[in-house]
Amino acid sequence: MMKIKNVFLIITLMMGFILMPQGHAISPSDIESQSGISGTKTENTYDLKVTSDDAKYDIVIESGEVVTLDLDGHKLQNYTENNSVVHVKNGGKLILKDSKNTGEISVQNNADGAAPIIKNEGTMEMHGGKIISSRKGSVGILNTGTATLTITGGTIDAQGEDTDVLSNASWAITNQGTATISGGTFIQGYQVSAIQNEKDLTIEGGIFQYGEGSTHFSMITNNVDTEPTLSIEGGTFNTDSVLSSNGNNDNTIITGGEFQNPEKIKSYVPEGYELENGKVVLKELPSDDAATDDSKNPDTSDIPLSLFLVLIAISGCGITYMVKRQFN
Repeated sequence: MMKIKNVFLIITLMMGFILMPQGHAISPSDIESQSGISGTKTENTYDLKVTSDDAKYDIVIESGEVVTLDLDGHKLQNYTENNSVVHVKNGGKLILKDSKNTGEISVQNNADGAAPIIKNEGTMEMHGGKIISSRKGSVGILNTGTATLTITGGTIDAQGEDTDVLSNASWAITNQGTATISGGTFIQGYQVSAIQNEKDLTIEGGIFQYGEGSTHFSMITNNVDTEPTLSIEGGTFNTDSVLSSNGNNDNTIITGGEFQNPEKIKSYVPEGYELENGKVVLKELPSDDAATDDSKNPDTSDIPLSLFLVLIAISGCGITYMVKRQFN
C-alpha cells in the first residue's frame, strides 16, 4: 500500500511539473506547446494570442523575428522574478494589440526597480492593450539603444494597481531611442513624470493625465545630459505641468496640442504659432497678394455703367467723323 501511495505521489509531482510554465526565457517558437497562449508561425513571423488570465511567461524576441501579440482581453505576466514580460532584442519586432480592449500586461513578482515590463531594443508598435507599471522605480516600456517605438493606441498606467504612494513612483515610458506617439492614454503615477525622455520623442496625439494619488509632477522630463529632442505636434494634456528639464533645453518645440495650463508652455511655441483657447495653432498671416493695396489694383467690375456708356458714345463719334471725311 505504501508503494502505491509513493508511485501516485511521484506521478502527481511529474504532472504538476509538466503543466507548469517553464521558468526561463521562452522563444515565440515554443509558445504553441504552452498553456495560456496559442500561436501560429510563418517562417520568422509569429501570431500569438493570449487565451487565459493564467498566462505567465518571459518572452524573448530574437533578431529577425516578428511577433504580433494579441492580448485578446486577457492578462499576461512574467514568470521569472525580476524578468521582463517581453524582451525585444536588437533586430526583433513586437506588434502589441488587444482585440477585446480589456487585456493587461503587468509583473507579478518583481522587486522595486527591477526589469521593465517590456524592454525594447529593436522595433515595437503598440496599438492596444494596457500596460500597468506598478512597482516603485519600474517602467512600463524601456525603449533603449537604437530602438524604435511607435504608439497609436492602448494605455500605459504608471499609477499602479492601487493608490499607495510608495508603489506609484514608476514611469510609463523611458525613451532612450526614437519614439513616436500618435494615440493612446498615459497615466502619471506618484512623484515622477509619466515619460522620461533621453533621446528623440515626437508626440502627435494621445491623452496625458494624472492618476489617483499623483503629486502633479510634470508629464514629461527631458534629461538634457543626453541632449534629447522633443516635438509636440498634438495631444491633449490634462495636466498642470507638461515639461521639466534638468537644465537648459533648446531642442523642444511645441507646434500643436491642447493644454490645460498653456502659460507654462509658451516659451516652447515658435514664431508663426500662437495659443488660442489652450490650443497651439498656426497663425493666419496675410499673404503678399492679400496685403497689396486695392487702390493699386482696381477691380474693373467697379467701373460705373455710365462711364462705360460714355466710352461707347465717344467711340461712336470718332467713327462718324472718320466716315464723313472719307466721303468729303
